[in-house]
Amino acid sequence: MRAVYFLLIALFVMSCGNKTDGTPYADTTTDPMGSHNMSVDMHSPTLVADNAVHLKDITVLNAWARHAAKGDNSAVYMIIENTGINDTLMSVDSITAAAIELHSAMNNKGMMSMDPVENGILIPAHGTLQLQPGSFHIMLIGLTTELTSGASVPFELTFANAGTVEVNAEIR
Repeated sequence: MRAVYFLLIALFVMSCGNKTDGTPYADTTTDPMGSHNMSVDMHSPTLVADNAVHLKDITVLNAWARHAAKGDNSAVYMIIENTGINDTLMSVDSITAAAIELHSAMNNKGMMSMDPVENGILIPAHGTLQLQPGSFHIMLIGLTTELTSGASVPFELTFANAGTVEVNAEIR
C-alpha cells in the first residue's frame, strides 16, 4: 500500500510540471488578451499586469499622460518599482513631442516651480518612485500630435542599470 501511495505522489508531482500540450508552466505566460502563450526572457521587457512592464529589477506601472492639443505641452506620470540596486531613470524618448525632459516640481513658499532634472531621477534600491503631479514627472514639450483621451502613446525609458524599456502611456 505504501508503494502505491508514493507512486501516486510521484505521478502527481511529475504531471504538475507541464500543461496538457507538453510545455512547462514555468517558461510561459499568458498575454494580456489571454489568447497566446509567449516565452518569458527575464532580460527582455515583460508585460506583468495591466499597463505594467518589467525589465530586470525595474517594473513600470500605471503610465499615463494628460490629454492635450498638438503643439501644446503635457506631462507623463507613472510608478517605477525597483527590486534591485539603486538605478536611475536617465532619459525618455518618444516621437510624441519635439522635446522631452525629466522634471521636478516644488512648492517654495507657496509658489510652484518646475525645473529640469539634469542627471536623471534616482529609483532607490528596493524602493518605489512615483512620477505624479506636483512632483517628479516627464515633461512633453511641443506635442507633435494630439493626445486624445482613451488612446495611448509609446515611450522609451532608459535606466542606468536596467537598460531601455518601451512603455505605453494611457491618455487621460
